[in-house]
Amino acid sequence: MGLAYKESNRPEEAEKAFNEALAFSKSHARLADTADAFRGLGDILAEKGDYKKAGELYENALSIDKKIGADAKISIDLSTLGALSLKINDAKKALDFFIRAYEIDSSRGDGKRALKNLDKITEIYTRLGDKDSAAAYSLEKEKLLKHVPEGLNRGKERIKEQ
Repeated sequence: MGLAYKESNRPEEAEKAFNEALAFSKSHARLADTADAFRGLGDILAEKGDYKKAGELYENALSIDKKIGADAKISIDLSTLGALSLKINDAKKALDFFIRAYEIDSSRGDGKRALKNLDKITEIYTRLGDKDSAAAYSLEKEKLLKHVPEGLNRGKERIKEQ
């Protein structure tokens, strides 16, 4: 329900629904649902500009996802933590999150997510003035582009979304 409210631009109702989902999932030991509720609340708080609290909620989701072995969700958590770190101007921390997400996506064979993370990694290294690392990751991105579905080669805007 929280997601429906969020998508219909009703953040107050979304936050309430995610809090209810969190309470329910915790009381019934439904770990995956608890992690989803943490992510939903984190998204709402990030939209409100509370990046620190949103990061704490995503850290909670990450901890649960590691416990249950949800690699795809771990990657999402890490990428979001990277984006949140950029919002609070902590590029080095963001870089660590994006690299970890990229490694998971690469090992899972998720080319689309790997490309998104490579793009962020290259961007951050460039911002930090580390041209050699930026070039190395840019080269990695170009290699990966040759092996992903044809649709990803069109519309680089989709690759840069995060």
